[in-house]
Order: sequence, then structure tokens, then C-alpha cells
Amino acid sequence: MASADHPVLIVGGDGLIGRALHESYRAAGVPCLATSRRAGQHPRLDLAALPETWELADSYRAAFLCAGRTKLADCEAYPAETALINVTRTIELARKLGERGAFIVFLSTNLVFDGNKAFPTVDDAPNPTTSYGQQKAEAEKILRELGERVAIVRLTKVVHPAMPLLLDWAGALRRREVIHPYSDMVFSPIPLEYVSRALQSIASCQTGGVIHLSAETDISYESLAHSLATRLDVSPDVIQPQLAPAPTPRFGTLRLRTEDAALLKPPAAAETIRELLSTVK
Repeated sequence: MASADHPVLIVGGDGLIGRALHESYRAAGVPCLATSRRAGQHPRLDLAALPETWELADSYRAAFLCAGRTKLADCEAYPAETALINVTRTIELARKLGERGAFIVFLSTNLVFDGNKAFPTVDDAPNPTTSYGQQKAEAEKILRELGERVAIVRLTKVVHPAMPLLLDWAGALRRREVIHPYSDMVFSPIPLEYVSRALQSIASCQTGGVIHLSAETDISYESLAHSLATRLDVSPDVIQPQLAPAPTPRFGTLRLRTEDAALLKPPAAAETIRELLSTVK
């Protein structure tokens, strides 16, 4: 159990999932530290900086590796720079945390697959088509060599009320402006709150190996736009779908392991979207 001498560490406490984890642990009274890249924040840990600058304690109960360069465009434009953070420094940090007794939870992505097959399993070989997916797959491969004290958690699309796309679309629809959702792009929505609970459960049970978190089906962005217009009582005429500028994955879903499905199964995708849109005023 986490204690003052063996706290939970969240690497990347400024990010979406890192913040949610930190808030949840603090509300439960669990000793928890969240790192930040910002000057003056403690513990400070910047994966772009030399490891000698990382502020690490002597011992941790568990550590969540939430930090990284996640924008696909950045990884394509700056492959060496982003790989240094997403692979090299992440692995070095994982090793240091393992030496301090931490059970490690590494956040990965469904983009380690090409998206041409629905519901790939944890045993399917990665076949990424993006630099970001390639970097995550490379980090996964090395982390798996560290043994059962590492959980690799692949996530589909994490949704939340403050999603920039949702806010932008809602603003445009309120102004009766036309929006252009991609008709050939899909996502498998899982709520941020669910992700936070599932990650905490994985760390608490210290369940190692590769774990998938996914909705049971995909939703198209065009469908999301129409549901949002209905929510805002706006004519569907302002929704003008178009094709994405480049080929997109056909599927975003992942297959959960049998042993994970009962404990970690998320709400249905339709329910997730209803709850998400219920926050839009």
C-alpha cells in the first residue's frame, strides 16, 4: 500500500490523464506525487532534460508514465527529438523507477496497430503506420523485457467535456456556422474518469503485461457532429461531412483480455457519447 515513504508517482502531472489521476488519489487521501516540467514545481522532471536533473525519491509504490510527446504531427516532423522523449528517456526513467521498487504503468496507444483490423488482441504483433505509434511500439518492446513489474496499457480515444474539438464544434454550431467532420474517421471513446479508475485498479492489483482499454465499438466523427447538433437544437444542414486529407484507420477498437473485461470494461460507446454531450450547454 502507498505510504509517505512509498508514495505513488505520476510522471506528467500537468497532462490530462496525469491531472485526473493526481486529483483522484489526493481525494482518496493516498500519498501521491505528480511531476511537472515547469520551473519552480516539485518534483520537477523533464524528459527532454538530462536524467541527472530529475527529482526522484528513494522509493515508490507505483509509478504512472503519462508524460511524452503525443501530437502525431510533432512525431512526424521531429522523429529524433520526439523519440528521445518517448523512447530513450522514458525507458531510462522506467529503469530508475524499477530500481526504486515501483510497479510501473506505461500509457500506450491503439496506434501501435494500423487500424485495419477490428479488435486486435494483446498477442497481436504491433504494426504501426505513424511515427508516434512506432515510438510507442518500440518503448513497449523494451519495457516488456523488464518483467512482470510493468503494465503496458493501450488506450483508445479518451474523451472528456473539455475536448478542444468538442468545444470548437459547439461554438461553431451555436453561431450556426458550417462544420466539416470527417466522414471516414472513427474513434473508440472511453471516458477520462473511467481511464483514471482503471489505471488505479491496475496499479493497486499490480497487474503486469499488456492491457487494453477500449470501447466495444467505434463512433464516426460525423455521427458525433450530428449528435452534438441535436443536443444544441441546430439544423443538421450546417454539418457538411468531408473525407480526411489522408487515409485513416478503419477501426479504433481493441480487444480486452478475458481476465480484464469484467473489472475494466468501460461503459458502452453510445452511453459515453450521451454522457459527454450532456455537459454541453
